[in-house]
Amino acid sequence: QKGKKGAKAASGRDSEKEHAKDPITLSTNFTASFSLPPGPGGTPRNLTSMLPIDRGSQSFLVVGDSLGGIAVFFKNGTLKGRVRVTEDHGGVLGLVRQQGQTLLFYTAYTFGFFSTAQIDVQYPPCAGWNSPLFDVAVDPSSSSSKVILALSDGDILVFSTASGKSKACDLTLKFPHVATLPFKLHSFRGHIMAVPVLLPDTPLKAERVREIFFFNMAAMDAGYGVAPSRAVALQASFEDRQPESFALAAGSSPQDRGKSHIALRFEGVPGVELFELSLRPPQAPTAAGGVGGGGEESTWSSILSSFPKVGVFGVALVGVVIWNVKKVTNQQRHEKGGGGGGLGGLDDLDEELFKERLRERRERKAAEQAAGALGGGDGRGEADLGPRTADLGEKDD
Repeated sequence: QKGKKGAKAASGRDSEKEHAKDPITLSTNFTASFSLPPGPGGTPRNLTSMLPIDRGSQSFLVVGDSLGGIAVFFKNGTLKGRVRVTEDHGGVLGLVRQQGQTLLFYTAYTFGFFSTAQIDVQYPPCAGWNSPLFDVAVDPSSSSSKVILALSDGDILVFSTASGKSKACDLTLKFPHVATLPFKLHSFRGHIMAVPVLLPDTPLKAERVREIFFFNMAAMDAGYGVAPSRAVALQASFEDRQPESFALAAGSSPQDRGKSHIALRFEGVPGVELFELSLRPPQAPTAAGGVGGGGEESTWSSILSSFPKVGVFGVALVGVVIWNVKKVTNQQRHEKGGGGGGLGGLDDLDEELFKERLRERRERKAAEQAAGALGGGDGRGEADLGPRTADLGEKDD
């Protein structure tokens, strides 16, 4: 993949030399100007981030400053309101657009959600890492509930801001550590595009190789096992050129729905180069089975997850029908047996009545046996008297 990207970039440079493209002319219109008021005691308040927000027919400008405040301005520069959201050193580092009138702000050690309508923080900010925060991206496939954080030491963390219907701030995932430089992040079709950036205090800047990484979110959500995780879906290299910044534009027309373009600016190279990006959304793979019983458990879970809900409903419906048929059959058999007085009538006997009839039968049988024993004893007595009487007659003679 690296060789293909390098060859493609080299052929692009040759084609640029052969065919010079027409220059692009841009024009701007001056509308208004305004500055941030100084802080307490005349402390200068520097602008650190800016984001335009549309609310119906009105347009607002949301800015973050170095003293930890977020201010909302009207289009003509009139201040609508300002609130301080953090006390971290450096103030608000960036703003990320969210759904509706909500935006995400982040500082060196926190991130949270700000409402431009209420001009206030909606929930307590999230925190819990030691290295300063460098950049933030939001996974659009999770309804903005997954926030990806790029730290200054090269680590990338994923926080979940929702647990069911309640708000949360849980660390759910950590990306593989592939570089010691911080990353600029961008989410695109189930992937996170990451470009390493040099800091002012980075040692040996000339020896640093900067490549573009595309991380597969679905593969990492499935977990890590014995098999390769496929966490890095694509790693693009540009040989001796080092990318400094980028911008990604997805195709909006139906013909270009599967095509996107990346604008890259390289270090020491004037202008911006445009690359075409073809990247399909990843399919959610099954969790890789580990050592022991993890493979069997994942197999059963994959079978259950792949079994359609309609099939589960059908099995339950068949079970209910069979149970009702057996119930009706037993009831009809019970009614027929009760009228004939046969064996089916035993169903009407309760436990006490059965015991009473059994006791009467045993008593009647015992009485018959006693009567038989008594009759047998009298016969034996008469037979015994006969010989004795004969003996007595012989003695008299």
